[in-house]
Amino acid sequence: MDAIEQSASKPIAIVSDLNEEQIAILEAMGIRVIDMRDLPVHLGAVGVVSGDVAVKGSSSTNNEEKGERVLLGGRLKLNFEQCAVYFDGRRQDVTLNELNLLNLMSCKPGKVFTRKKLLVSIGKWHCSDRVVDVDIKRVRVRLDSLEKGLRGLVRTRSGIGYEYNENGVLQREPALAAE
Repeated sequence: MDAIEQSASKPIAIVSDLNEEQIAILEAMGIRVIDMRDLPVHLGAVGVVSGDVAVKGSSSTNNEEKGERVLLGGRLKLNFEQCAVYFDGRRQDVTLNELNLLNLMSCKPGKVFTRKKLLVSIGKWHCSDRVVDVDIKRVRVRLDSLEKGLRGLVRTRSGIGYEYNENGVLQREPALAAE
């Protein structure tokens, strides 16, 4: 059984400067570990309240005045105030979980995030890792509704997790040569 699905009475350690080995030792001791480095950039203070982790939002994005992050050379925008994604001015509403997942992964392009780390980042460490699969599927559908091919921004790394990668997205394949 995954540590995320275990009892809520398990102690929680919120860390920011431990290496993977140190984290593994804490987990082996039965302590749930939340690594602050894996939380979305726009999230602020984290505190423990009645055994749950409370995440307080802030507006530290790369465009603080508008509460948005700009990606894909300005064509894609994540708007935190409206909980929406824009592509070339077209809007697509998303859930807060979907926005947080997309934001987290886009902050570290090419980094592969495990389902467990993604669950922690959206505050659902107590849920099945399939919750992430469903949210990622919805993110892809919503991105594709804005522009065919945008779903490729979020890639599956089989047996590991998911990553955000802009390479090759929206590039047209060359036409096949006529025989």
